[in-house]
Amino acid sequence: MIDKTNKKLGYVTGRLCALVEFLHEACKWEYGRVNNVGLVSMQPFAMMKQFNEAQKCLRRLPEYEPVMMEIVDKLTPDEFLPKHFNFADQSAFMMGYYGQKEDLRTYRLQVGNKIAELRKQKGMSQRDLAEAAGITPANVANIENGKYSVGIDVLAKIAGALEWDFINMD
Repeated sequence: MIDKTNKKLGYVTGRLCALVEFLHEACKWEYGRVNNVGLVSMQPFAMMKQFNEAQKCLRRLPEYEPVMMEIVDKLTPDEFLPKHFNFADQSAFMMGYYGQKEDLRTYRLQVGNKIAELRKQKGMSQRDLAEAAGITPANVANIENGKYSVGIDVLAKIAGALEWDFINMD
């Protein structure tokens, strides 16, 4: 569970790192991989390139922009991704990182569970949904199980096949 009120630099930077890693994974690593988390916890500036590239992922996954803004708004320009962290900041970084990862995983599961529920209500198999949405059955299974982050383009295809207003999650 994340503490959205915590403004400690290490904690907020850890949350940011988890979100950047999540976005890169959701974009199928198209914009590169995130540096080793252990390294980033000691030298946050090492994540700067990945942070900049994650902005491109946000264009494809706009539903995560409020999360990004909520995190980034806690950082002041003079402390944004410092070169080094002390031990206390490293510990706070790891707490923020793992808390944010769990929060994002929970969101993926919520979306996946909703898709599975609607698919079953319509009497469709995963294969039926995959064919109707123009994606693979493996993608459907991974999305429903919360293993994949679903981009807005794929979510729109699934929503169309299920006749679902995914914007309101109804």
